[in-house]
Amino acid sequence: MTALKLLDVRSARLTAEQVLSFDDVTVRYSAGGVEAVAELTLTIDAGERVALIGPSGAGKSTILRLAAGLASPTSGSVKVFGVDSGQLGRRNHRPERSRIGIISQDYTLVGPLKVASNVASGRLGTWSGIRAVQTLFRPGPTDDIAGALRQVGIADKIWERTDRLSGGQQQRTAIARALFQKPDLLLADEPVSALDPARSDSVMSVLTEPIMFSSTKAVVTSMHDAPLALRHCDRIVGLRSGRIQFDLPASHVSSELLDELYQLDDSQ
Repeated sequence: MTALKLLDVRSARLTAEQVLSFDDVTVRYSAGGVEAVAELTLTIDAGERVALIGPSGAGKSTILRLAAGLASPTSGSVKVFGVDSGQLGRRNHRPERSRIGIISQDYTLVGPLKVASNVASGRLGTWSGIRAVQTLFRPGPTDDIAGALRQVGIADKIWERTDRLSGGQQQRTAIARALFQKPDLLLADEPVSALDPARSDSVMSVLTEPIMFSSTKAVVTSMHDAPLALRHCDRIVGLRSGRIQFDLPASHVSSELLDELYQLDDSQ
C-alpha cells in the first residue's frame, strides 16, 4: 500500500462510525456466580481489525455473543451501531441487524441443505419472505455464491449437501456465508479453528484484508492462536478471567505480554 493510500485510510478512520461499544459490562451466568466478563469498557470503530485473545475462559466468546445480541449483560450496556444489543431482535432494528455477520464455533448450518443454500442464507435479513423461501430450492445469485466459496477454497462443493462435508469444509462454508453477506461488522468466534495453518492464514487474509481499504467496516475475532492474530489484525485485546489485560496495536504486543497473558494460574 502506498504512503498516500495509508494516509487516506487513516484520515477516514478519524471520523469513522463507532460500530460497537461496551460500557462497564459485567456478565454472570448464575446469581453470585463467576463473572464471565467483568467491568468491561471497550469501543470499536469502523475500519478496525480487532482480535480478542487469551486463555480458555477469558470471556472472548461471551463478548462476541453480547455484540451479536445473543447474550445480555448482568450490568452495563452494549451498543451496536448505536442500538442496545438486546433490542436487535426487534423488527424496527432489522436494518442494524442485517449489518452484522456472525461466524460461530458451531457454524449454525442446516445440514440437509446444499452448500449454496447455506451460503445464500447470509442475505436473508435483506430479502423478502418469498425470496427467502425460494432460496431453499433455488439459491442465488449463483456467481456471487461461487465467488465466496472460491475465496475459501471449496467452490467445487457448491451443490453438495452440507452435512456431507468435513468439519473444516463446514467451517469454510460458514465463512463463505459471512463473505456473501458483506456485513459492516463481522463477529468471528475462532473462525479458523478447524483449518490447517496454511489455510488458516489464507482465510484470515480473506476476512481481514478488505478492512484495510474500508472506513465503513470492522471485524472482531476471537482467537487462541496469538501469532495468527498478530499477523492479521491491527489491534489486539488481551483478556484473562473476563478482564482486559491490555488493548494495544499489534506492533506493540510483546512476547513478554503474551507469556504473562497465557501463564498458568496455580491457584486454580
